[in-house]
Amino acid sequence: MVLIGTVLAWLTMVAPIVVLISWLWERPTGIWMLVSVFLGPFAFMGLWTAIQSASPTIRWPVMQYFGWGAVLMPLTIAGMIATIWLPNQTVGFIVLTAWIGLGLAGVAAATTIAERSLTFDHILLDRPYRLVQLSDVHIGSRSAKFLRRALEQANRHQPDALLLTGDFIDASAVNSEDLEALREVSCPVYFSIGNHERYIDLDAVISMAESQGVELLRGQAKTLGKLQIIGIDDADDPHHVGACLPDIDLSEHHYRILLYHRPDGWHAARQAGIDLMLAGHTHGGQIWPFNHVVRQRFRYLVGLFSEEGRHLYVSPGTGCWGPVMRLGTRSEMTVIDLVPALAER
Repeated sequence: MVLIGTVLAWLTMVAPIVVLISWLWERPTGIWMLVSVFLGPFAFMGLWTAIQSASPTIRWPVMQYFGWGAVLMPLTIAGMIATIWLPNQTVGFIVLTAWIGLGLAGVAAATTIAERSLTFDHILLDRPYRLVQLSDVHIGSRSAKFLRRALEQANRHQPDALLLTGDFIDASAVNSEDLEALREVSCPVYFSIGNHERYIDLDAVISMAESQGVELLRGQAKTLGKLQIIGIDDADDPHHVGACLPDIDLSEHHYRILLYHRPDGWHAARQAGIDLMLAGHTHGGQIWPFNHVVRQRFRYLVGLFSEEGRHLYVSPGTGCWGPVMRLGTRSEMTVIDLVPALAER
């Protein structure tokens, strides 16, 4: 784990900037790269300290540097190929310009909440229902101001329920005052636990959320009209959904919606009669090219998947973990309209 972390920290936080500087100053790249290897462990220690720190003044700048380095990394690799034909300094200026442009675009993608609209019909529905899903808001990495803006945007859709599919909070420094905007939501708010809530003080997270009127769904179900909304706590075990669903009283007379943080267990959910499963966790990879790495673990990386009239939607996340940066992905809230159908499709 330490070795992998050290290599990752070197690849994103040390090597790219060292190579870029060597090009711009016309210094021997190979020698600078060799020297930079010794900085890898220090970069990892700094990154790990920032991840574990409860202090935003320590965590925030390190994580932003990590994000910008992740954007520079593929540009540097492309630049190394380009130096076959172009002078190093020319390549350096091209890479620097592209880095600034892509970095600013990545910040814009992370701070602008796009919307995805989905519509499903079902014979059990007695009227139209509108739901809004927010996933991976990551308050801690993101600010209370960002949360308020997201909730105001959600409120404008006048939903029947707001669904939070985990990783709502990711830092122990978050307090109840940071979550006060939840009291202004005009509908019931249902929350299923994600992995980051487990990494910090889970009892404190539950207490803060409940103090703002949020309903925690932890291996249980709530009914809202003809909807049954089920929530299961996140777990590392990919078979966790299948193990938990038999202990939950699922209604055959309601449209069943499962909130589970990660896109595992959809097969078990379908077998149990879940009509719609909502997940997040993957961030769609957040910063390209890490989506290719994340896909090796999660078959359902992002988007809508349907089979035999049942559906899984994996949100790319409303916020983002660590750096306020997205490249090749977007921050999203999902607006879900459920409408009555005359017959099953």
